[in-house]
Amino acid sequence: MKKIFGGFNLTWKKLIIFAICSGVYTVVMAMLPAVQNTSSDECHFDDTYKAYLVDKKYGDVNIHYDESLEAYMVHADFKHGGETELVIEGINGKIKKYSLNIGMNSYKLEQIK
Repeated sequence: MKKIFGGFNLTWKKLIIFAICSGVYTVVMAMLPAVQNTSSDECHFDDTYKAYLVDKKYGDVNIHYDESLEAYMVHADFKHGGETELVIEGINGKIKKYSLNIGMNSYKLEQIK
């Protein structure tokens, strides 16, 4: 066993301390949220809204209902990278614009105020 663990001297005291620390770490990690809460009343939209990119050469955007999430989503099919704007237009004429930077494997979206 010394060869497997490299001569690590494990006593009952060290084992108990390690077990307690592991338990505390597990509880702390379980309490932290996995993702940031993205739900908000001001972000509410449905299929009456229109979503589009200012420059169509970057791809297509549409709004659809996702049964598994039970919510409407903006779905984007990007063709290539670059910078453009995403526009979400409500039936009441309210328009929200977002700066969209499309990268190789990611994108960055910021609301334009």
